[in-house]
Amino acid sequence: IIESQNFKTREDINKFMKDLVGEIMQQMLNKEFNEHMCYEKGKHSDSKNSRNGLSSTKNIRTNYGEFPIDMPRDREGSFEPKIVLKEKQY
Repeated sequence: IIESQNFKTREDINKFMKDLVGEIMQQMLNKEFNEHMCYEKGKHSDSKNSRNGLSSTKNIRTNYGEFPIDMPRDREGSFEPKIVLKEKQY
């Protein structure tokens, strides 16, 4: 992935890092949600709780800048992510 990048300035590197951190955070949040739900997106479950789309997008600030995270939600509202806290302002 890094070899295909054309870094010319420090800003190019910072943008790449921001995008990379954002993508990693989103993937970690999605994995955490899958574990909470005990089934992968697109699969069937007999649980009363089910996926309920995405709630509002949360902006996360890091050393590389700010980026959006799509917060998944469940019907029971029982998902309490650890990687990105629901109520905390970033």
